[in-house]
Amino acid sequence: MIAQQPVTIQAELGQRGPFAADVIFNFEGDVEQPGEVRVLSSSPRDGGLTHLATAQVTLAASGLPDVRTAHPHDEFIVISSPSPGEVITGGVVRVEGVALASFEQTLLVELHFEEGGFISRGPVTVAAPDYGNWGPFHLDIAYTATAPGPARIVVSDPSPAFGQTLHLASIEITLEP
Repeated sequence: MIAQQPVTIQAELGQRGPFAADVIFNFEGDVEQPGEVRVLSSSPRDGGLTHLATAQVTLAASGLPDVRTAHPHDEFIVISSPSPGEVITGGVVRVEGVALASFEQTLLVELHFEEGGFISRGPVTVAAPDYGNWGPFHLDIAYTATAPGPARIVVSDPSPAFGQTLHLASIEITLEP
């Protein structure tokens, strides 16, 4: 990371909205290099990552800025079930949604404890007609809970090419035995 800047979304809590930030950075390379802008949010409850979006950029040491404004678009990962805040019982949670996965249509679904540790995880393939198309996904994740408590479902789009996560969506739920 070469720079970071906090930013506030101009919307009510839990709603989408516009944001803008000037991120000042020093880049002293002689040759243009690929880079990435990452916008993320974390949970005030446990500090865990709750949302992530990325954009690929080219970094240059000099020259005029060439910033191209992106048009608003749907999230690349949408979790449709369970609903935020839903109480899950029985030892299995079915995670469903739609996504635009980037690498081999594969996403990673994780179930996190209140403290941020993993309960369970597994890969899921987006059932899209072709690369670059939207498609549904679903995965059953087993868990063991001895008492009711908060948990987080995290669905991410890992990039083997960059060794990082490109996009991430999450929802908070309650797990019961």
